Amino acid sequence: STWGKTKMAAANVNTNTNTNTNTNTTTQVFNINAVAPVVAQPKHVDLDPMHERRDFSSGLFGCLEDCTSCLCVSLCAQFYLAYLYNREGTCPLTCMCMPQPIMILAIVHRMKNGIFGSLLGDCLVTSCCGPCSMCQVARDMDHIRKAGYRID
Repeated sequence: STWGKTKMAAANVNTNTNTNTNTNTTTQVFNINAVAPVVAQPKHVDLDPMHERRDFSSGLFGCLEDCTSCLCVSLCAQFYLAYLYNREGTCPLTCMCMPQPIMILAIVHRMKNGIFGSLLGDCLVTSCCGPCSMCQVARDMDHIRKAGYRID
């Protein structure tokens, strides 16, 4: 097959080695014509039906829907953030040693679960309303668990 010939040609790249004894350097010359060019771009992979694109399950200021997370964030935000990192499948101590841990959590959760949004939007929301963003992510994690989806 053509692919096999191209693969063999790429593996048999001609090299010429010249060694200069005065400077102890080695020069290699490669034949770039032996490598096959890229003829097709990678295709976009759609999300599976379980993870279709969607919005967050609740709004940013939906604290009346879940008073528990709002209370936890109000009393001990750093510990609750570590708890959310653990629920997301990341080491809980990770949030203690990086800048903007709320933003990183929101971005990872949004991208992993196919939630509409942008990096700029995540940056603005978590910078201006960090505690509310933490509560929103917690409510969305609860929604995913109740719906029977698995957070990978």
